[in-house]
Amino acid sequence: EVIAEPTPKALEEFQRIYEKITKPKRALDVVGTNVIRVSKSDTIGKTLEIMNKQGFSQIPVVGHDGFVGMFTAVHLIEVLSNTSKESIDTLLDMRLDEILHHGDSTT
Repeated sequence: EVIAEPTPKALEEFQRIYEKITKPKRALDVVGTNVIRVSKSDTIGKTLEIMNKQGFSQIPVVGHDGFVGMFTAVHLIEVLSNTSKESIDTLLDMRLDEILHHGDSTT
């Protein structure tokens, strides 16, 4: 004995939900390829300007082979804590690849 049969509209909704679950969108499909990022050869100064302008606390860093890691406020704090007062002036001219080392906590 059939208690209830789904309407065509309900079947369409079930199908839509099924498709979302079995074939989810990729992040690239949602955000696209126009991601604000910096190069590993960019300076800390330039990176901080972009982060400040965009309101970011972190920013992706890319190199010739693609994604290198994330530059975060934590990286800045680490660099500041290891920089003497005399070399603070040169800090903004340091390149990201000087502080982002392979295998560190950049990702």
